[in-house]
Amino acid sequence: MEALQRRISEDREKGRYIQPQEIEDYLFDFFQREFPGSEVMQNTPAEGCVTLRLETERMWPPAASS
Repeated sequence: MEALQRRISEDREKGRYIQPQEIEDYLFDFFQREFPGSEVMQNTPAEGCVTLRLETERMWPPAASS
């Protein structure tokens, strides 16, 4: 999420604002990367809504590396 916040700040300094599709793309990528096997369903249960079904096999936050 820090990368998204940094990008939003950088774009705001340039007079540009992040678009809804960009946020959606970032979130979909995040859940696919961090919670493999999870489902992100668009327009469910209604137009403009998103339903997440997270894979419970993976724990968050990730375990610290030794």
